Amino acid sequence: GLHYSKFAKEEAIANLPLEVLRKLVYKRIDSRLGWIIVYSTPAITYAGLFAFFAFENIEKIGKFAPSEAYSLILLIGWEMNFVKRCLESAFLHIYSDTVPVFTVVLVAFGYSHVGLLSLFWSNQVEGYEISTDSDTFTKSIICIVGFCVGMSVNFYSHVRLRNIRAKNQSPVQEKKYYSLEELGCLFQAFICPHYVFEILHFLSWGFFGGTVAHYLSAGTVFFYLSLRTRSTYQWYKEKGLIHKADDIEAAPESVAQSDHSKIHPIASL
Repeated sequence: GLHYSKFAKEEAIANLPLEVLRKLVYKRIDSRLGWIIVYSTPAITYAGLFAFFAFENIEKIGKFAPSEAYSLILLIGWEMNFVKRCLESAFLHIYSDTVPVFTVVLVAFGYSHVGLLSLFWSNQVEGYEISTDSDTFTKSIICIVGFCVGMSVNFYSHVRLRNIRAKNQSPVQEKKYYSLEELGCLFQAFICPHYVFEILHFLSWGFFGGTVAHYLSAGTVFFYLSLRTRSTYQWYKEKGLIHKADDIEAAPESVAQSDHSKIHPIASL
């Protein structure tokens, strides 16, 4: 897995080659602020470069992009995703711990790099039509629907996680652990539906883009979130959270006394 956030290993941090990296990993900031920075950075950088290309294109070819509808849909999809994540970070998620500065820098840079690389190549695409008589119409509709489904289920999963965690952290609720069974059938089927359906909407966005850069960008996100899903599944197993609710209630005392701030990965991506 990726050695940061709650999956960071102390020995891995201690063995980082540069002192500055170790300081970045150990230095922590408020999670809500950190994740807003993570998700606002790629939104702002993509919009900024899009505007730069638009002004340049208007002067050269008289329109803001070689394929205007195509470029506009990619812009809307990118901004919808990251504005949604900013709003979730600000108003939806419940955080139990701070976040390493290294995590903020790494993930913000990664998403921004993916977006800028894809935007550069989408600005080279000419003649992309989305009309009913075009060759790309069916692919475009499938990708747009896939994107919307992925966004919607991802949001529902975040709401479900928030509601369960809020209930378990209430003063009248003594229970500290919950099972995947309690989270519902989506979590039983996919373990991390918030990751799985984020992968879906990124893949849909990437296949709509259709350039090598978009495929590589979608593949990068797929690889990254797949690792996160695997790490989260292993963490669930270690905590015994893949068992039924009754089994969690009967968990050993050593498990019941574990750090409540690590009950589930909602503070991670």
